[in-house]
Amino acid sequence: MGTSVAGLARRFGDLDVAEDAAAEAFAIAVERWPTDGVPPNPGAWLTTTAAATNCGSAPDHHPARGGGRPPGRPADAC
Repeated sequence: MGTSVAGLARRFGDLDVAEDAAAEAFAIAVERWPTDGVPPNPGAWLTTTAAATNCGSAPDHHPARGGGRPPGRPADAC
């Protein structure tokens, strides 16, 4: 996951934000994978979920449910 965090840090411009997004993706994986199964490419799934979660695209962070892009996050980072 270190490579994924590095890529997320480049994308978001902030290592702390990248680490938080990765932690959130792991939490989602722990919740979903036992019932849905482990995806064929877990690293890609975690990276994609981390990016989507941080940018408000993950289902649990939909703007209609009070989610959305974190304050201060540039729109072009997503």
